[in-house]
Amino acid sequence: MGIPEKPGQWLLIIYAMAFCLAATSIAAYKPYTYASPPPPHYYKHRPYVYKSPPPPKHLEHPSYYYKSPPPPKYVKHPAYYYKSPPPPKHSEHPPQDEATIV
Repeated sequence: MGIPEKPGQWLLIIYAMAFCLAATSIAAYKPYTYASPPPPHYYKHRPYVYKSPPPPKHLEHPSYYYKSPPPPKYVKHPAYYYKSPPPPKHSEHPPQDEATIV
């Protein structure tokens, strides 16, 4: 089960390889030289001087008189008496065997 060959297939491969060889030799004609960029030019800056913001202007506020609220009115509550619940009724338990008390 081979691949049927076309008559022009090998010719096309030869042309492609010749093109790659020609392109490689043309690109390799001029050798690559690395040229570094020049160092950056530094500007001398003036030193930074901090200037604090001006103090806030004093505003005269109107006087304020505080008046406390009146005390709450006294309300007499009815007396409350606590009644405890009655004690539980006593009931006799049946006697237990000594074998179940383990």
